[in-house]
Amino acid sequence: MSGNDNAPDVSVIVPCRDSTRTLGLQLEALSQQVDAPSFEVIIADNGSSDRLEEFLRSWQSKLRLTVVDASARPGAAYARNVGMSVARAGKLLFCDSDDVVARDWVACGDRALDAVDVFSGPGARIVDDAIGADLGALWGRLDAAIPPGEPVRPGDWTPWPIILGGNSGMRREVAWAVGGYDAALPGSVEDNDLAIRLQNAGYTIAAAPGVRILYRARTGTAQAFRSARRSGIAHVALCRRHDIVRRSPVLTGRQWVAEPLRVLGSGLKMLVRPDRRDVDGLAARAGLSVGIYTGWMRGILGRDRVIPAVAAGLCLQVSDEMLERPVLLLSPHLDDALFSASELVRRGRPDVWTVFAGEPEPAVVTEWDRACGFVDSRDALSTRRREDAAAFEGSPARIRQLGYLDGVYTTSERRHQDLASLVDDVAAWISEHEDDAPIIVLPAGAGVPVGNAHPTSTATQRPLLAGAERGALAPMIAQARALKHRLYLWRRRRAQARGLAVNNDHLAVRDAVGDAFARDSRVTLALMEDLPYLWWHPGDMAAAVVAARWGRSSTVMANIVDREWKHQRIGRYESQIEVMDRDAGRLMRADSLPPAERLWILPPTDH
Repeated sequence: MSGNDNAPDVSVIVPCRDSTRTLGLQLEALSQQVDAPSFEVIIADNGSSDRLEEFLRSWQSKLRLTVVDASARPGAAYARNVGMSVARAGKLLFCDSDDVVARDWVACGDRALDAVDVFSGPGARIVDDAIGADLGALWGRLDAAIPPGEPVRPGDWTPWPIILGGNSGMRREVAWAVGGYDAALPGSVEDNDLAIRLQNAGYTIAAAPGVRILYRARTGTAQAFRSARRSGIAHVALCRRHDIVRRSPVLTGRQWVAEPLRVLGSGLKMLVRPDRRDVDGLAARAGLSVGIYTGWMRGILGRDRVIPAVAAGLCLQVSDEMLERPVLLLSPHLDDALFSASELVRRGRPDVWTVFAGEPEPAVVTEWDRACGFVDSRDALSTRRREDAAAFEGSPARIRQLGYLDGVYTTSERRHQDLASLVDDVAAWISEHEDDAPIIVLPAGAGVPVGNAHPTSTATQRPLLAGAERGALAPMIAQARALKHRLYLWRRRRAQARGLAVNNDHLAVRDAVGDAFARDSRVTLALMEDLPYLWWHPGDMAAAVVAARWGRSSTVMANIVDREWKHQRIGRYESQIEVMDRDAGRLMRADSLPPAERLWILPPTDH
């Protein structure tokens, strides 16, 4: 997929979790849209375990398709927020992975958003077991149930606003104005919560009868009871959160208090009149009643409090204005800048400094160098410098390779000296650009956490009892350091068993420079999410921790990635790219690279 050029008119966002059984039919319906404007389909993968990416490969040629990782938090609300973050169109349409949109769904949704800011469309129910695979027949049933061509009806204020999350649309600026969905709420009420917040913000929800879907209905008495019970609990919690109990169509008038007796009466009638028996319907009524009572008791006991997560997963696009400011991108190694922030390189004119590009003297041999096919460090550095120059060739970036030593080549004392010199280099760069609101981009520290940092990871550490080392305590100090190092290696091996552990050189650059300039009001700090480490542990927690430590606010943003451009560039690091993700090989294909690069912006604070 290309970058910000040639952006589509509409972005269709589909949250998915283990949906390959039903998703194909929805994608088929999207691929056969009539009279549709240009549109993209964003699959927000909410932690699927059914080989979703492999399933989607056959659809890449039929649809303008992007898959985005939305697994950090369960729930369709979070997945939709993540999908919105990478959407490139100003009009956003939402559907679900187990439904079927009408043949003119995109076209009707596009026209609706020309007239209104936000809309909700209707759906026709179909039993899951009877849905079949004949798309033409399904569209015929939908047209018969909900006639096409109905115009949009602008919304009015209503005591209980409703939006159908699986068949709705809104303009991009509206979504950002209210912070998108609340990812802390369960799937049964997250769309109602959005509707209430939209109305509170001054937006009314239009009805768009022509934007139609078929939705699957699961059958079974137990399923009906459980689903209704969850809805009842969530409904009460939502009403209490927004203090709108009196506006609820379910709770108003306190008719729900006597509902269990009415459910019992309906059950007795069914025993007398078997021809009118609707066991599933009765189970749903019973479940809703139980859920409301349960929700009410939880509220009384204070157990229904949920910490809001409005806008979780929703991040802003990095603006052209920001990219026009002086940007210093600190790349720990000869590849990190293009791996983790290729769009800053492609779209802007950053200064890219590779920090640990120095060559140890004399040459040494490490296990990593052997794995990459090098004879020794001299062979590795000379090859990697050439690869780095080729990767940046023709780009607008100004690159500089610093002479500081990689963690596998250095000592604790040398690392302290190198990081202190790096801070001096950065200070000189800030002074040169201080009148133009400079930005320094550092690694976020994504990856599986190891625990305590390696002793050489920060510039603030100093040799332990340096003066005493020349005396009688030297052997004991040496043993203590050796033990500390062995404990660190043990923790790192445990972390690596769970995935790719956070890179200690990344932490060293982040902490040395960030700690040095955290209180410098001349400079904005930014954190780039490290690839490939983010595949095992995203950078959210690391970014939050360092932002708090530096006393700065944090706003997460994203760049939509031109994956073909990035793939070509990082492919020039031939000695590294294959071994960095050997098992999955995701760095070797453009379609498996992350579609967005996240960036946490930490503006200066007046301390």
